[in-house]
Amino acid sequence: MNPPQCKDVGHCYNPDDIEPRECGRCHEMEITTYEKEKTMEINFEDYLSDEDRRQIVSNIFERKIAETLEKDWERIISNSAYEIVSKMVDARFDGKSADAIAEKTVAVINDLSAYTVFKRKDYWEKDESQGFKVLNECILQNRDAIRSKIGSIIAEFDEKEIKEILIDEARCLLDEKLFGSKARCQS
Repeated sequence: MNPPQCKDVGHCYNPDDIEPRECGRCHEMEITTYEKEKTMEINFEDYLSDEDRRQIVSNIFERKIAETLEKDWERIISNSAYEIVSKMVDARFDGKSADAIAEKTVAVINDLSAYTVFKRKDYWEKDESQGFKVLNECILQNRDAIRSKIGSIIAEFDEKEIKEILIDEARCLLDEKLFGSKARCQS
C-alpha cells in the first residue's frame, strides 16, 4: 500500500524526491494506516538517564574533535602557534611594538640589495616590485637625459677603442656559437 501523494509541484511534490513530503502550507494530507505503521515515537527519557545522555553527547563530541584534529592537524597546530607567538611578541614589546617594527623596517630597507628592490615579474613573482615599477617610470621620464649621456660616452671613445670593443664582442660571439664557450668573454 502506497501513501497518498501530493501533485503540487513546488510545495509538497517534487519529482526528484525519493519520497513525497508534506509542506503543510497548501493542504493537509490524510494520514493513512500505512503512514501510522511507518512512524514510531520514542521518548529517550524513558530509556536513558540524564547521565547516559550526557555521556552519549560527550562521546560524539570527542569523536568529532578527534576526526577534525586528524584531518586538519597541521593547520590547527600552525594557527595555534601563530596565535601564541603573536601574543608573546605583543607582551615582549610592552606596547612599543609599533616603534620597534618601524625601526627594524628602516634597517631592513637600508640593507636591501638591488635584487630585492628591483624584482621583475617572473614565474615565481606575480607582480613586479614597487622599486622596479618606480625605476621603469624614472627611466621613461629621463629618456632624453639617458640618451644624451650615452651619446656623450660614445663621443669620448676614439675609433681605436670602438674597434677593439667590437672585435672582442665578435670574438666572444664566435667562440660561443662555434665552441659553446663563454668563459673567456665574461667581464
